[in-house]
Amino acid sequence: MTICLSYLEGVEQYRNGNSSDQSSKRIFTSALDRIYPNQFRLDDLKRFYEQARCGLFHDGMVRGMILFNKQYEQVLEFEGSDIKVNHIKFLVDIRIGFFKLYIRIKNR
Repeated sequence: MTICLSYLEGVEQYRNGNSSDQSSKRIFTSALDRIYPNQFRLDDLKRFYEQARCGLFHDGMVRGMILFNKQYEQVLEFEGSDIKVNHIKFLVDIRIGFFKLYIRIKNR
């Protein structure tokens, strides 16, 4: 999960040509919105950033609202205060997003 989350921010910086210094939340949520266009509310993506990305990067583990289970139907589900993550689907979507971006860059 750490690799997936760091990929999002790193690649989005490359795409935009801007550092995420002082704007990592905006860069991170922008990457998620690119992969999942208009599927999630911005407030939910910000909560995912704070609970998952900041938890892993600053605390060494996700924070209390994150629940992982490969049986969840959706890749991300925001249910009350819980954030349900199907980590298998998330990795698949990250890979698909990478290959779409790679093909676009390669064909320039």
